[in-house]
Amino acid sequence: LGIANFLATATITVQVLFAQDVLGLSAFSYGAVLSVAALGAITGSLLAPRMMALIGLHPCLYLSISAWAIGYFTIGLTSNGVVMALSLFGVMAGSMLWNVTLYRGVNGVFQQTSWGV
Repeated sequence: LGIANFLATATITVQVLFAQDVLGLSAFSYGAVLSVAALGAITGSLLAPRMMALIGLHPCLYLSISAWAIGYFTIGLTSNGVVMALSLFGVMAGSMLWNVTLYRGVNGVFQQTSWGV
């Protein structure tokens, strides 16, 4: 989990430079991309309890990790801001699925450790 947090932080650190230098997005466009990502987070947090009830704890965690991997891989391959926005929507939805799943399905010690790392 600590490695995932490290990699996510490293990705976010260079994300704005990628959007500006590679994709050529303006400040306004990058703000729109982040707004789409925020909508993904809201969507993920609202759908997470239903997903847990439907497919269970472990599949939700695997789905979360898959969303991160596919989203960031797609961003790395794209030269389009819309694709980046949609990928971040999925990444953030997966992140919220991960967080809600841990909160509801795993003991508090693991949750506390994940936030502490």
